[in-house]
Amino acid sequence: MARSVSLVVAPLLLLSLLVSAAASARTVGDTVQDACSKTQFPKICVDSLAAKPESQKATPRKLAELFVNIAAEKGSGMATFVHRKYSDKEDSDMFRCYDSCSDDVEEAVAHLNGLVREPTDAKFLELKSWLSSTLGGTSTCEDACKDLPKTSDKDDVVNFSLDFEKLQRVTLDLITEASGTMSAGIALPPSNAGAPSYGAAAPSGGSADAPAGASEGPASASGPSGDDAPASGAGASASAADAPAAAASSGPSSAPAPSSSSESSAAPGPSSDGTSSAPAPSSGDDSDSDDDGSA
Repeated sequence: MARSVSLVVAPLLLLSLLVSAAASARTVGDTVQDACSKTQFPKICVDSLAAKPESQKATPRKLAELFVNIAAEKGSGMATFVHRKYSDKEDSDMFRCYDSCSDDVEEAVAHLNGLVREPTDAKFLELKSWLSSTLGGTSTCEDACKDLPKTSDKDDVVNFSLDFEKLQRVTLDLITEASGTMSAGIALPPSNAGAPSYGAAAPSGGSADAPAGASEGPASASGPSGDDAPASGAGASASAADAPAAAASSGPSSAPAPSSSSESSAAPGPSSDGTSSAPAPSSGDDSDSDDDGSA
């Protein structure tokens, strides 16, 4: 009896394990499938990522990073292939055709490798921007070769270039999908190096406005009393008697009235030598000297 029960339980346990494994595999596969379904070339996306076991449990960001590596590797191989093709060509038109195709691939590989070396948010967005602008037009490789006679070599080069362009388009789509998880603060150009250059613009602009207003003269200044003082100070160099008068007139207007007449008369005193309590110390000194002289 116990033996018959064990014979029944063992297959059921095995079946449950198989179902669990199948469900797990389906879930992991759906991660890649879902990401690739949002690209222009889903089959190319899925087939390429299937060669990377780590893609099965990757986040959208990691999938984009993996595909950048794939595109960079294939692009390097394509560039080598094109170089071999046109190195033996003496026909200038055919050489220009192959050279144009090679330049396109090499430039793209350089941008892809930039992210491979430094997979930061800033590099992701930089590559996204470059791919968006580059893939917006027609293929320069195809344009450069379209009027040349049909040959198997030319077709191979052009087809390689077009295939690589598809890889770039998938790369752009995956980065676009992954960029939604990037923080705006981190996604700005490189960390601490770029931040000061953006933040410094506002302080420099703000500080520049104040000197500009001051250099334009008192008329453009926001504080009449503060800026009028330098103006009267400048005039004081021409007429020494006007400066104390201006200071005396501006002092009471900007401050509360003194409690006594003696304090009021002593208010402009500090600007003089303190020997006289008259409103105009300098003129008072002159009058004293005149009186002494007359005496």
